[in-house]
Amino acid sequence: ELVQQLRGQAEQRQVDGARVALQHNVGIGGAAVAGIVKAREEDGPFQNLLDFCERVEGNSKRLMENLIKAGAMDCFGARRAQLLAVCEDAMNRAQEARKDRQSGQGSLFDLLLPADKKDTELTLPDLPEWPLRELLAFEKDLLGFYVTGHPIEEYREAIAAYQTDDIADLPGLPAGTMVRVGAYINGVDPKVTKKDGKAWVILNLEGRDGTIECLVFPKEYDDIRGKNPAAFANNKVVFVEGELNQRDQDETMRLQARAILTPDQVAETLTREVHIRIYENDITAAGLTAIHDACRQHRGAVPLSLGLVAANGDLVFSRPENMSVRYSDDFRRQIAPYCRPDAIIVKGDRTRPPPNHRRGAWRRGGADD
Repeated sequence: ELVQQLRGQAEQRQVDGARVALQHNVGIGGAAVAGIVKAREEDGPFQNLLDFCERVEGNSKRLMENLIKAGAMDCFGARRAQLLAVCEDAMNRAQEARKDRQSGQGSLFDLLLPADKKDTELTLPDLPEWPLRELLAFEKDLLGFYVTGHPIEEYREAIAAYQTDDIADLPGLPAGTMVRVGAYINGVDPKVTKKDGKAWVILNLEGRDGTIECLVFPKEYDDIRGKNPAAFANNKVVFVEGELNQRDQDETMRLQARAILTPDQVAETLTREVHIRIYENDITAAGLTAIHDACRQHRGAVPLSLGLVAANGDLVFSRPENMSVRYSDDFRRQIAPYCRPDAIIVKGDRTRPPPNHRRGAWRRGGADD
């Protein structure tokens, strides 16, 4: 009930889990939960952070901070970064207000005119919200699941451009199918072979709507680590190429990795064309110069085409001579301020990786071969 009554935004299946997670992970005991629920039922919804602190007693600083990080205070309409910045001040002022009421001075506040009461309210600092990945990390740590979104959302366009299949669809594909998937590493389990002590690893790969276990055997583990030392870092988005495998029909489908690439590596190796739409109503001479300079700074082998959208809606395509680029996140960030959000279109290679030369290695013994 706690999260439901404070946030009023989560789905019921999330609320039940969040209530239990907050009690165990955030450190809210049953009495504290009951106190919060009782305060709301007796005097109505909490109006702001200060109102919450005044009406609910016994809140520790750690508890308040974790409630904010978990998103339980989002109903107050402020950014979590702002709430955390004034949290301690709100607790101190609430404590003073309770002392005043106990000494009989609380009624003085009630006599203030609305304009005078504003002087006693908390002033929120003008702070930007934490980056999405930080918001999500706090939610996962404190609740056990994401509420605001998913870490993979930041790479949604890249995943759509380069992956062959969505993680949620992998269980329905035949064993032996070669795939490339964009995934969030949400678990790293290092292993050592019994036979010769070689390192390998099991990864838990997570998509927006599904998960799959990924096995990286010794040979591939060494190859991947040599090309990309950070490939096995937890809480990172990567692209995994490999073969779908299962020992028999009754077991869960798993992915046997052959290569693990960062989003930048995939963009540089699998981009086949970049298309930029330029709108007559938006573009300026300075914007055109900036886009041109970015293209020159990121010269490469990927063909570049321009779509010129006139004020009357007419569209003219142009492919500048001797103007190919090396596509990357850095290139996209450089031209993004001069384009509409949907004006940069990337065509990626979505063909399946070639068959695995060690096909069936897992079924023959896998890591202990």
